[in-house]
Amino acid sequence: MSEHVKRMINRRHILKLYSGFLLALDWVFPPKCIGCGIEKEHFCKTCLEKINYINKDVCQFCGSPIRFGTTCNECLREKPHYDQLRSVSTYTPPISNAIRLLKYQRDITLGLILSQLMADKVVEMKWKVDMVLAVPMSPKHFQERGYNQAAVLAYPISLLLDLDFESGAIIKKRETKTQVGLSAKERKLNVENVFFADSNIVSGKNVLVVDDVSTTGATINACSYALRQAGAAQIYAITLGKAAFSSSPLELQS
Repeated sequence: MSEHVKRMINRRHILKLYSGFLLALDWVFPPKCIGCGIEKEHFCKTCLEKINYINKDVCQFCGSPIRFGTTCNECLREKPHYDQLRSVSTYTPPISNAIRLLKYQRDITLGLILSQLMADKVVEMKWKVDMVLAVPMSPKHFQERGYNQAAVLAYPISLLLDLDFESGAIIKKRETKTQVGLSAKERKLNVENVFFADSNIVSGKNVLVVDDVSTTGATINACSYALRQAGAAQIYAITLGKAAFSSSPLELQS
């Protein structure tokens, strides 16, 4: 039996165990629908149908909805370091509710359900990917939160797509200010050169970068720059939500 087949069988086994663990958590802490609050379901059928999927008329690079052409004005001015970025839905209910629960209320049981939506999008895009990465947090931020919400999504995506999850492929070298309330230019400067990618892992590989939400795309673009410097061949990115840019601190921004 080849090593590839062995890894594939092992990942499928892990996916079953991971699903079983989350199911056990649901038995202990019965879920409520993210959208309407009905008990015993994370997402009821009615609320699933309310997801505002982003399926067409988007920029070929950043995936932002556009009315005309194939490329948005921002990407025409400066092409991003990644090859393509796509988001499952606009940052509106029920997806915005799900992201808040995952990010701020430690509802990690949502990871597998939400990652399925993201994995489906990757399959739809027909990206040829070798590994899955999560946008990293700084050690201090990770210690404060206790988990990385991007990794909670990325790990099950890797299992669903039968790919390796490379948790150490990219790291955040230093603390940064929150992106909330910053202008687009300030966001870009805030995350400039803060990531480091391991060329021993990513060189010559097609990588999938995972995050929960994209606004201006500055964080994913900074990650992609580090990956490009480390020799990554193709860089694709997937987020659950796409938020319209706002400098208002009342809105969740990334």
